[in-house]
Amino acid sequence: MNAEMSKIRLARNYGEKIERSPARIKEDRLEEIVRELNLSLSDKKNVDINSYVESIIANIYVILNVFNEMGIYPDYFYDEYVKMKVEYRKIIQNEDDRGNYRSENSIGVYLSARLSEAINSGLEKKYFRIQAYQKKDINDNFLELLGFFQAFNMPYNIDDQEKYEKMFKNIQYKQSYILEKLLNSDYLSDDIEHLSALLFEYMKFFVTTGIYPKQSLDEYIDSVETIKKK
Repeated sequence: MNAEMSKIRLARNYGEKIERSPARIKEDRLEEIVRELNLSLSDKKNVDINSYVESIIANIYVILNVFNEMGIYPDYFYDEYVKMKVEYRKIIQNEDDRGNYRSENSIGVYLSARLSEAINSGLEKKYFRIQAYQKKDINDNFLELLGFFQAFNMPYNIDDQEKYEKMFKNIQYKQSYILEKLLNSDYLSDDIEHLSALLFEYMKFFVTTGIYPKQSLDEYIDSVETIKKK
């Protein structure tokens, strides 16, 4: 999604590169972000798939805008979050590996600690800069996550209105849980982890439904940034 954040910056004539150091989200701004994300995912009943797509695209835009405000290109950190999810699946599906942990909760604690290390390492190596990491677009992220789904026989490319509604409710639940953690985080690395977790939940929706998100996100960015210029 680095390409889309670059698109946002260029639309504002900021320039692609960010030279300043990353910063945490300010508290008053964080409360505004939470309200905006929750409003976009407010209850929807008897709507078509396009309505769900529009809401999730809007929230991806919000998260990319937050990363921009923080001075961070997100792909390295998002990729590390996905790697953690892959590792979790491998462990719980392997009896020998799972036996090294007391419970699935302890697996989560172990992997969360490793993720925190990876995020801090990325900050030290300045992978938050566009010139220091791959410039992938959201369809690249989609295809990589699709590979994860296929590797673990997870359902994807589903065409079922009732399941769309269930998926959307699940995203609402997951978002609420993640935002609560974001509101109570203490460190920059925590902010990055929780924002990456939100992107992961949104991207899961697109992979599950088989909808490539790039065109919708590009159109949304063009629309919103054009309005801002007026």
